[in-house]
Amino acid sequence: MANDSIQIQSLSSAQQVAWLQAEAQRLSATIDSPTTQTLIARIGPDSGSLILTLRQLVAGSSTRVITRKDLDTLIPPSATFDQWELANAVGKLDKRAIIKALHRQLAYGMGEHQLIGSLASGIRNLLMTAEHARMNMPPALIARTTGIHPFVLSKLIPTARTVQFDKLRAFHQGLARLDQASKQGRVDVRDGLYSLVLSL
Repeated sequence: MANDSIQIQSLSSAQQVAWLQAEAQRLSATIDSPTTQTLIARIGPDSGSLILTLRQLVAGSSTRVITRKDLDTLIPPSATFDQWELANAVGKLDKRAIIKALHRQLAYGMGEHQLIGSLASGIRNLLMTAEHARMNMPPALIARTTGIHPFVLSKLIPTARTVQFDKLRAFHQGLARLDQASKQGRVDVRDGLYSLVLSL
């Protein structure tokens, strides 16, 4: 129904660098050209992923000057996909590691709802382990009762002994609400996931 249409060309490499630097300034931060080019090389040309990563870099920087070291911390240069990274982070309830694992798995193309499921499964395993550990059940019996592999269980038990049940249950319920709301188009899954993890 439009009378006219225009085609918007993709940004050139130089334009992408300039755009990201302008976005950093808008967020009261700075990032030099070499670091910006490295960021683009690691994330790819997708503007949504680039701006999300830039915001995470700004949020994690105490000086508001984004350096190569900041970038290497968030996205290591030799980053390879580790399918157990998120499960291990959840097993330790390490918020920083969970955020990094979420970011990396999203960057590798993992579906947002798959990540909700992975988080829910990890928290459920932790809750079950904690429940049985508090009854002084031996690990072998916990493994048989819950169906959790003994090796996985050995990593969960130290954390399970110190968890706050109410907090974990609230997190698990929050994941269910996020899943439902996202399927109704009422929330952004990524923002919801990060907010929930920070509430742990």
